[in-house]
Amino acid sequence: MPIKVTEGGTPRSKLGEGRNYGFGSAICKKINDEHYETLCGITACKDFLHDLLMSEHLDVPVNIYSLKYTKQNAFIGDYTYFAIKMLPSKSGDDYGMAKEAELLDKNINNLIIFINHFEEEMKVNGRTSLSLTEDKDVYLLVTPIFWVSTTYLISLYTLLIRIAYRYDGQQNMTDYVKGLLANEDAQGDYGNDLGMLKHIYPKYEECTKIGFPKENFKKRLAMLGEGTGWHNAGIVSVVLSGDKKSKWLE
Repeated sequence: MPIKVTEGGTPRSKLGEGRNYGFGSAICKKINDEHYETLCGITACKDFLHDLLMSEHLDVPVNIYSLKYTKQNAFIGDYTYFAIKMLPSKSGDDYGMAKEAELLDKNINNLIIFINHFEEEMKVNGRTSLSLTEDKDVYLLVTPIFWVSTTYLISLYTLLIRIAYRYDGQQNMTDYVKGLLANEDAQGDYGNDLGMLKHIYPKYEECTKIGFPKENFKKRLAMLGEGTGWHNAGIVSVVLSGDKKSKWLE
């Protein structure tokens, strides 16, 4: 039976999105086996995910760029849940998203293969899986809790997903990733996402060998304050190892 995903929390229409069209996602809480509710509206602005994590891990209220949120104990058990969808602009402009939605639908199972490849390399307990929903444009990912254990990991997860939906399953995964990193011509399709993947990939490779550091959320809150500091702090801005390792990582 298809699963129902409903919008909860601050609706997308009220969020002050920095990126206001494209690949959208939202963390969900499980109401029951057939019903999941988003913690806020599905949004193309990935930075709101950082705010939700900080609130959930620290039990602090969030009021930022019109997102209002208090802890809802969304991270219980071995898995959490992500709703994903291609979003047009709030203004109504499509910006080619109808075509991108078709591509996501065509490659949704390959997207799971792509993410599972990285989860295997990272030695994640569990694997991302897919659940179909009543809305043909919305997909529910059943996601290992590992991915919401730090803000930089949720940033990496959504980056990989934004790249994964273009994977057509024709190539060996290792060769496909190497091709992405080497192919300058792919920039037009992947936009800034490919540049970010290339930038963070050395960090990723190192951490697959030495481990992915934990985040001290209390220390980070003390350093950044309760303003907007953590909102923009994704994996690109974090130093995961070495002498300049970000001070809130353990």
